[in-house]
Amino acid sequence: MFNIKNKSNKQGELLFIDNHQNNLNSLFNSVVNSQSVKTINIVYETHDYSMFTKVDGNRIIDKTSADISRIKNISESIEQIGQFAPIVVEWDDELGKFAILDGQTRYEAQIRADSPIKFIIVDYIGDDATRIDTIRSVNKHQKNWIPKDTGHSFSRCNRHGNQLAYIKYKEFLDMGLSHSVILRMVAEFGNEKGIKSKFYDGLLPLNEAVYDKINSLLKMFKNSAMPEKVWNKEYFWRAWFSIRRASVGFSAYKFFQQYKKYSNLFGDNYYETDNLNGIIRVYNHNLKSKKDRLNYNEICFKSSDK
Repeated sequence: MFNIKNKSNKQGELLFIDNHQNNLNSLFNSVVNSQSVKTINIVYETHDYSMFTKVDGNRIIDKTSADISRIKNISESIEQIGQFAPIVVEWDDELGKFAILDGQTRYEAQIRADSPIKFIIVDYIGDDATRIDTIRSVNKHQKNWIPKDTGHSFSRCNRHGNQLAYIKYKEFLDMGLSHSVILRMVAEFGNEKGIKSKFYDGLLPLNEAVYDKINSLLKMFKNSAMPEKVWNKEYFWRAWFSIRRASVGFSAYKFFQQYKKYSNLFGDNYYETDNLNGIIRVYNHNLKSKKDRLNYNEICFKSSDK
């Protein structure tokens, strides 16, 4: 039966607590104790943190300031009001531990707070692929799950046999490319549509040929005078690939030569049109022959037709 511990000495608060306790007892007898309510999972509690293990394929908890701050905030909340939501685990025979399916950040916070962990044990879910699929499904709408976590998850286990594509994706992330830039490049060189949905479905089309093309392009940019903070943006690549699709005789080598001398003409650009105009300004500067110059309207017309 429900029990509320009363720590107040004030008569008014005592009366409120007594009434509230009576209401809870009535609720227990009329609802919780009825045949329509069943016990599904038992909440356990332990101070033995070594009983648990994280799943390789769940969200990566880095020692970043954001993760440290989040764990600290949850830990302080637990110290003040306790752990409301138990972590969800299943038993792993191979490891001889409980694998955490949901709540690994709460687990870290509990350790930090040096408080006992409440947990629920669920029935066996399935093999590693099913376990990781379940974790992804539970967390895919959570704000703390970012594309890097989805990519890592699919790189560890992928029902579509596409793990290597996500391993390559992680390589590009480690190089410093943003998620949006990687998808833009894969879509362009792989001639793919619906790239975002494919990424989240485990079907990222990052094969060896596309991987090699992206690496060659990155090598060219890294060896140029253009700073990475300028070109490592999705809107820059939208503009760059618009010129590529337009087939207007554009020479990347000539552009880099021009940029080295006239980088000040590129400007601070944020949107696709800004970047496109910046590339054109640099490329056309001091070109005497009109036929060698880039034309904004021509590029937009020809690239949109492809």
